[in-house]
Amino acid sequence: MSDLEELLRGRVAHGVLLATMGFLRRRWEVDGSPFPSWAKPVLEALAVAANQPDPDMSEFGRAVGTMDSTNWVTVREAARLVGRSERHVRRLAQERRVRSQRENNWLWLVDIDSLKNVLERSNVEGRGAGS
Repeated sequence: MSDLEELLRGRVAHGVLLATMGFLRRRWEVDGSPFPSWAKPVLEALAVAANQPDPDMSEFGRAVGTMDSTNWVTVREAARLVGRSERHVRRLAQERRVRSQRENNWLWLVDIDSLKNVLERSNVEGRGAGS
């Protein structure tokens, strides 16, 4: 067993797991940075070393595997990108009309492609109704 393997066991591995997940989540919330490709295998290895459940099923939030899409943005960023109000985008997310996930009590993440598709469809339907 290497020194690193010996060091990263139990409580130490659990602490590193929590710190790494927190860092990645904050980085993602702040600037929309996708989870790097190394994140999932590293977090899974840390979870095993810490005798914790697989990070995909743990209390740490959304599964890491679902976060590697670069299409997830905050409501604020989505509203800016599509030229709509944050309130409008948040309502679409709350009504499940766009692919979205609630990260915590105040943060909604929206799949920007889903939002663009919904808005495009509603524009087409709106033009068709008046014709």
